[in-house]
Amino acid sequence: MKKFCQFLESNFQIVNFFLASIIIGGLFGFWYLPQSSQKRNTNINNPPSSETKITPTNSPETATESPLTIANSPRNNPEIPVDNTSVTPSPTSNNSTASITPPATVNNTPIATSPTNEQEKVKNPINSSQSPEIEDQELVKINYLLSSTYFGHFPFQEAPQARLMNMGKYYNRTEYLDREAGEAFLRMKAVAKNQGVELVLISGFRSISSQTQLFQKQIQKRGSKEEAVKLSAPPGHSEHHTGYALDIGDGKQPSFDLKTQFQSTQAYQWLINNAHKYGFELSFPPNNLQGVSFEPWHWRFVASDRANTIFAMPRHLLYQNK
Repeated sequence: MKKFCQFLESNFQIVNFFLASIIIGGLFGFWYLPQSSQKRNTNINNPPSSETKITPTNSPETATESPLTIANSPRNNPEIPVDNTSVTPSPTSNNSTASITPPATVNNTPIATSPTNEQEKVKNPINSSQSPEIEDQELVKINYLLSSTYFGHFPFQEAPQARLMNMGKYYNRTEYLDREAGEAFLRMKAVAKNQGVELVLISGFRSISSQTQLFQKQIQKRGSKEEAVKLSAPPGHSEHHTGYALDIGDGKQPSFDLKTQFQSTQAYQWLINNAHKYGFELSFPPNNLQGVSFEPWHWRFVASDRANTIFAMPRHLLYQNK
């Protein structure tokens, strides 16, 4: 005990500093803890509010939508595919985007492919003379469909060579059709022959390279691309690429082949009354919405799931007229 007192006496200043620190620390802690607890309670009961206002890009404050319109003819611009839909692009994007939903009955692709569900399928595939059912909002559909065309012609892919069947010769040229269309045409031709009508296959499948040559000849003959498309589809946009389209003539009146006068022949009248029974329809009737010239000789086969899918978009336009 004596030594402890001597230690305190010799180290009096250090001991005083130590005790003072303890006392000050205790007083500070006694004051700080209640203040800190009060501040936390205040933050919980009154969370900070953000001053940033976020406006959705689809709100009326940022975008407007113009009424949809349809032109009388799809050939308004000779250099780019036709789009008769009038829309206003969103200011938040550099790309123009249409504010319409693609029709449920066609695919949002340049070339129609297999529908993804039952609602997308064209109703009532043609094996009768009735047209498929068309849903509401026809103006929206027409504008959407026309936006996929080039001078009124839809794009089509070439048929696989394995699907083509030899249909014989027209003069010195061998013609081919998709086997579904070819077999149907042979049945139709045989029935027509028994009724005194001679149907002739003038042209069937046509490759993109062949169509390119034909189209260039039409440009040279007509003087411009705008005039050429009135009588010939641009390469990549001919129904003949599919193997399901064919040009038909009257064997008794070959001078009317590929001419509008073909509509006055016995073969044409027979086709109008009977072709649908074998799955064929006229692709470009008078005043069609595609704006393509009337071609009484040009028919397409649509009585199979594959064919009906390929022609889904032009068929919907076709039946707007009926």
